[in-house]
Amino acid sequence: MSSSGLVLAIRTPGLWSRISVPSPRSFFPRCRFDSFAKQGRTRAVKAMSTTDATEPAEPPPPDPVVQYVVLRKDLWTKMEWPLGSIVAQACHASTAALWMFKDDPVTTAYCEDIDHMHKVVLEIKSDTQLENLSKKLTEANVLHKLWVEQPENFVTGLATKPYPKSEVSQLFKKLKLCKGT
Repeated sequence: MSSSGLVLAIRTPGLWSRISVPSPRSFFPRCRFDSFAKQGRTRAVKAMSTTDATEPAEPPPPDPVVQYVVLRKDLWTKMEWPLGSIVAQACHASTAALWMFKDDPVTTAYCEDIDHMHKVVLEIKSDTQLENLSKKLTEANVLHKLWVEQPENFVTGLATKPYPKSEVSQLFKKLKLCKGT
């Protein structure tokens, strides 16, 4: 390794960056910079000498697995439901979908990597639009749970089983991230 400096390849979600820095030996004389431990899906910073700077960075990680949760916006805008009740609806839908599809290999893998779960929470205007989305997902063979609050028989949200993002993201592209305002 060159003592004049290094090139660090740093992974952030969906992006690899290279940064040239002065030799860290003067700043951290007791540290080893020739290898870093990897634990599960968390990758440590990878140090390379400046002579290796032309080598391509490690390939991007595989397509992330996500669970989509969609809530009715009118619950908080028109009906003025409390935040806790709305969060409970999202939790009900998500938990129900995970339980319904617990034997699916993607769901199993998603739940086994509990510290790296990804959810995308979206909002939709009304119960009619939510039911139409559920039909659209059914037609596209996207497994999901339409949550109906009982005993009122009131549709509040839905959640998909976990899917690789690239497989289902197009079905949700017209929806906005849930902001609760």
